[in-house]
Amino acid sequence: MVERLLKARQYMSPLFRARLLSLGPTTHVLMLTAHHIVFDGWSMGVCVKELAALYSAERAGSVASLPAAAKFDAYARAQAELRGSEAFRKALDHWHARFAGSAPVLELPVDRPRPPARTFNSVREDFTLSPELVAQVKKLGAKSGTSFFVTLLAGFAALLHRLTGQDDVVVGIPAAGQNFSNVEGLVGHCVNTLPIRAFVDGAQPFSALIKAARTSVLDAYEHQTIAFG
Repeated sequence: MVERLLKARQYMSPLFRARLLSLGPTTHVLMLTAHHIVFDGWSMGVCVKELAALYSAERAGSVASLPAAAKFDAYARAQAELRGSEAFRKALDHWHARFAGSAPVLELPVDRPRPPARTFNSVREDFTLSPELVAQVKKLGAKSGTSFFVTLLAGFAALLHRLTGQDDVVVGIPAAGQNFSNVEGLVGHCVNTLPIRAFVDGAQPFSALIKAARTSVLDAYEHQTIAFG
C-alpha cells in the first residue's frame, strides 16, 4: 500500500515547476522543470522569450505587452480538421509512396547477446565538436547548398551504413508542430517525428548523399500534416 501511495504521489507531481536559486547577493539562477507531456523544445523558446519580456518590464516599472496565450484545444481541433482535407490526403499519398512495401529495419551490431525480453535501458553520451570541425562541416554543406543540420543528418546516415552495411536506412527527426500550425506562441507538446529515408550508395561521393538528404528533408517538412506520433 505504501509503495502504491508513493507512486501515486509521484504521478501527481506538478507538470511544471520553477525554482529560484540564490548563488550570491547579485547572482541567481531560475530553474524550470517541465514534463514532456506539456512542454517541448519550441515551448522553451516561447517561455524564455516571454519571461525576458516580463522581467524587463518589471525592472523598468512598466507592464509587459504580451499576446494572448494560445490554447492547446484550438491546436488539437485544427489537427482533427486536417484529416478530411486535401493537404492530409496529399501528405498520406506522399508517405505511402516514400515507404511503399515494408520499411527497413536497422540491424545495428552489438557486442553482447540481445536480451530475451526487450528493454528500454539506455545511456546518454555527450560529445562536443571542436569549433574548427564545426566550421569545416558547415563549409562542406554550404558547397552543396544545404544547412548544417542536413549535413550532419547525411553524415549520420553514412555512419549507419558503415556500421550495418545496409543501403536503406531511416532516421527520425523532430519537427515543431507550432510552426506548421501557425500557433507560434503555443506552449505544449506538439513535436512531430518525421522519418527521413536515406539510400546510401558507397560508390557515390558524399556530396550526392547531402543533396539527397536535403531533398528528403524538404519533402518531409512539406508533407508534415501526418502526425506520426
